[in-house]
Amino acid sequence: SFPMPLSLRQLSPDHKTVQQSILHVFEHLYPVSLLSQILDQTHAWEQRERETNMVQMCYTIMALHLFPRLSQRGVLRELASGLRWIWPDKPFEIPVTSAISTRRKQLPVLVMRRLFEQACHPIATPATKGAFALGLRLMAIDATLDNVIETQANAAHFGRASTLHKSATPFPQVRCAFLSECGTHSMVAARMGPCHHSEEALAVGLVSSITANMLVMMDSGLVSLWWAKQVRDRQSHLLARLTSTMFLHPDQILSDGSYLVHTRLPSRGMTPGEALTVRVIEYQIADPILGQSHKIHRVVTTLLDPIVAPAMDLIQIYHERWEIEASLDEQKNHLRLASRPLRGQTPQLVYQELYGLLLTHFALRSLMHEAAVQADLDPDRLSFTHAVEVVSRAVRDFTQWSQHDQPFLKARLLEDLCDDLLPAQRRVRFQARAVKRSKARYESKRRFFFSYTPDHIHSFADLIVPERRLLLLN
Repeated sequence: SFPMPLSLRQLSPDHKTVQQSILHVFEHLYPVSLLSQILDQTHAWEQRERETNMVQMCYTIMALHLFPRLSQRGVLRELASGLRWIWPDKPFEIPVTSAISTRRKQLPVLVMRRLFEQACHPIATPATKGAFALGLRLMAIDATLDNVIETQANAAHFGRASTLHKSATPFPQVRCAFLSECGTHSMVAARMGPCHHSEEALAVGLVSSITANMLVMMDSGLVSLWWAKQVRDRQSHLLARLTSTMFLHPDQILSDGSYLVHTRLPSRGMTPGEALTVRVIEYQIADPILGQSHKIHRVVTTLLDPIVAPAMDLIQIYHERWEIEASLDEQKNHLRLASRPLRGQTPQLVYQELYGLLLTHFALRSLMHEAAVQADLDPDRLSFTHAVEVVSRAVRDFTQWSQHDQPFLKARLLEDLCDDLLPAQRRVRFQARAVKRSKARYESKRRFFFSYTPDHIHSFADLIVPERRLLLLN
C-alpha cells in the first residue's frame, strides 16, 4: 500500500551488459566521461567492443581489491549481479576468463596512471579534523616493497631484494614510493619500479606533487639538503627524522633548546655556496624498553621560529607520520591480502593492479572523509575494515537501482560508514626497534620449488623411502 522509495534501473533490449556492469559506487569520483577522455588521449580504445571494453576493464581492475578473494571472472560477476534479475528477456552472460585477460593485456598502464594522477589529490578541508597543524596540511612520504607472482617476466623485470642474511627474497618484488595526506590516509602521488631502485630515486618523482602550505614528513632514509630546498621552493615546509651523523654542530641555540644550522654545502640541484638554514630538535623517549632511553632522537625542519612552531609541538606532529604506515597496512592487509603476491603475471599487469589498488583505496578514503565531515567526526574514528564491507555490499545496490536514486543511495552509504566507530582515544602508536624472528626455521623458497618434479617421479609413493624396520617386517 506504500509507494516504493526506489525504482529499478530501466534497461532496454538495446543495452549491453558490458556497458552497464561497471563500478557505479565509484562513478562520482571516476566518471565514465573522464575515463573516455583519458582513453581518447592515450589512443587506447578497443578496436571492437565484444564481451568487454576498456571502460569496464578499468572499473574491474579497481574492483579486484574490493573482492580480493574472487577470480577476475568472479569480480565481473559481482559488478553485474545487480542487473541479473532486471535484465530483459535474453541470455545474461559473463565474459570468460580468457576474454577478460586478453582485454587487460590490451589496456595500457598509462590509462590507469593518468586516471590516478587526475582524480586523486588532497581532499582534506578546514572542516577535516586532524588534517592540519600550524596552518599546514600534514603530508608524509614513505616507500614499501610488495611481492609479485613468480613468473619469468616478473623476475626479469622486478628482480629480488636481498635480505639481512644476503640471500634473495623468495618472490620478485616491486618497490613503491607514496605521498600521503595524513589526516585522511589518502594516497595522492606514487612512483613504482623494480626492487633494486632505491627509495630515494623513486621519492624524487613525488616532488612535483608537493604544493604550497604543506608540512612534508619523511624518515631519515630520505632526508637531505636537496629535499629541504625542493620543499621550500614550493612554499611548503619539511619535518624529517635525522640520522645520528647529520647537523651535529649548532650555529645558534634557540629558546626552546633546538638549534639552527647554516649550511653552504654543494648538493644535487643546489649551486655551490648556496645558503640553507635548517632547525634541529633533539629529544629522548622516557620508556627504557621502547625508546632506548640512552638514544637521542633528532628531527630537522625548515620551520625556524620557535615561537610559531615550538619544539614540543613539532615532535608530536612528526609522530603523525605514522598515519602513512596505517595507509600501507590498509592497502596490504585489507584490500590486497598481503599473504598473497600481486596476481599480475607480467610487469604491465602488476603496475595496472597497483594503480587499481591506489584508486580503490582513494575512493574508500574519500567516502570515509565525506562521511566523517558530515557527521562532524575525525576520519580516524571510522573503521576502514567496516568501510570495505559496506562499500562491497553497496556495489549491487548502485548497479540495480536507477540513476535518479544515486544521491539517496550515497547518503545512506555515508550514514552506514559511521555505524561502527573506533574509540575516540586511540592507543599510543609506536613500534620498538626489534625484529619478531631473527631467522626463519626453513630456508627461503626458491624458483625451482614451484615447478620441481623429477622425471622419474610419477606418484607420491615414488618419493617414499621406508625405514629399515619396515623393510624387515615386510
